[in-house]
This record gives sequence, C-alpha cells and structure tokens, in this order.
Amino acid sequence: MINIGKALKYLREKFELSQRAAATELEISVVYLNRLENDKVSPTSTMIDRIFEVWGVDLYVLAACLFSDESRFPSEARQPMRDLKASWEKEINKIIRTRTGKGVCENAWNSKSRMVGKLD
Repeated sequence: MINIGKALKYLREKFELSQRAAATELEISVVYLNRLENDKVSPTSTMIDRIFEVWGVDLYVLAACLFSDESRFPSEARQPMRDLKASWEKEINKIIRTRTGKGVCENAWNSKSRMVGKLD
C-alpha cells in the first residue's frame, strides 16, 4: 500500500509549513488537509495535480519511493528504488532551497535560533 498521507505530511514538514499554511498554499481547508495526512480520505486526482502544481512533487511517486515496503519489490527493482529515493530527497532539498533561499541545515539552525529568541 502506498501511504499518501504520510508522504503529504512528510513534504509539508520538510517545507516547514503548519497545516494552516500548507492548506492556504494548496487552497484547501485545514480539515481536509488533516484528513488527507491521516489517511481518512484519499486525495482526488485533482488534489494530486494541485500538489504537483504548487510544490512540484508527484505525491504518488514520492510516497512509493519513501514509504513503500522494499521487500514487496522484486529484488532487481530494490536498488533502483533506493536510487530513486535518494534522488527525490535531493530534489526536495532543492525545492526547499528555492522556496526559502536557504539550505536544509541552515533552515534547521534558523528555526532553533528563532525559538531561542522567543524564550529570551
């Protein structure tokens, strides 16, 4: 089974978006996004297309690469799937840099420094 909800939540968190911010970008309700992320509803083909249009990621391919049970693939397909997973991770990091103008490590550090600043 391909876990679309898990992939959507993974992507949203990688982009450092709250559910509200992601729902706004995708032009859907927060309730619907929450239901998608928790696999309470399946995304429509229109929703899959919308995610691709807005975030540049094919959610089905991402879910298959990152969250599928590798043992269910033929042995000859396992290494290519691992390679595809690594490629997707690089692509997502590239999208993050484009969205924020920063690298992933830089984003994490800045998040922590903002939190520290709030505690001061």
